[in-house]
Amino acid sequence: MKSKRVFCLILALLLIVSQGLRATSFCDFLYNNRSRIAVISGFAVAAVLGLYYCLGGSQDGGSPRRLQRNIASVITNNIEIQKKQGNIVDPFESYNNDETYAIVNAANPQLMNGGGVAGAIFSAAGSKLDQACGCHRPPRGSLLRSSTVVVTESGNLYNTNKKISKVIHAVAPNFNRAHGLYGRSYIFDFNARGKKLLADTYANVLDVAEQNGVHNVAIPFLSGGNFKPSQRGVEKELAKIAVKTVIESCKRNRFTNLKKVIFVLYDRDTVSLFSDVLVELQKKEG
Repeated sequence: MKSKRVFCLILALLLIVSQGLRATSFCDFLYNNRSRIAVISGFAVAAVLGLYYCLGGSQDGGSPRRLQRNIASVITNNIEIQKKQGNIVDPFESYNNDETYAIVNAANPQLMNGGGVAGAIFSAAGSKLDQACGCHRPPRGSLLRSSTVVVTESGNLYNTNKKISKVIHAVAPNFNRAHGLYGRSYIFDFNARGKKLLADTYANVLDVAEQNGVHNVAIPFLSGGNFKPSQRGVEKELAKIAVKTVIESCKRNRFTNLKKVIFVLYDRDTVSLFSDVLVELQKKEG
């Protein structure tokens, strides 16, 4: 979308300049055709703005045509599934004292502090989270298996402003061969086996959330960061696995605690990607 908007802006400017090139000199054209330039410029600006909004460039999510494609949430078995752009350590707009809130850590197989989502969560939660993870860490030289999910207390994430009481640590599969920090045996091909491991990770997150009395859980884009496959164009398939697994898990299981699942995504492009996936899945069901 960004490239289309840039193209439209350049095209409008070229149209104005081309008018000037027909004169003997551009300066003469500017001086002798001041009124005409003002009119042309006005039409050009209006056209560019119109195209910009039609292509979804407004900050509130785009034009009405764009909004028709944008599903804010779906409800499955009384569980609301949302997606939003935001910060994983502060994903909830408000807190109800009668409900339990949890966030999901895109954990590494050692349950250690790291980069990306893990780094942000450990930084916000403080040393108490690191101590809580110590009870679940594998023996030295070992790694937790992909799709493993464990839950800990949240450290400093539970305070007067935020009521996040649980952190659910999800060890999603590593598809990135360039990210071989944990050895070749921990790198998976993005094939049927690898995709199933990723789907199992999302399903296990919901199961653990339900078992621990969680009502609202925020999930990042698992295997969508450092562990993402190196192939181009895989983001949509990763998003499909995420959304489809969560929807199917909510349909299949009789969750009595879980009320809301929020995919917390880093940028607008990823939010749009999840919106497209939600639309496709809704069409298939319809």
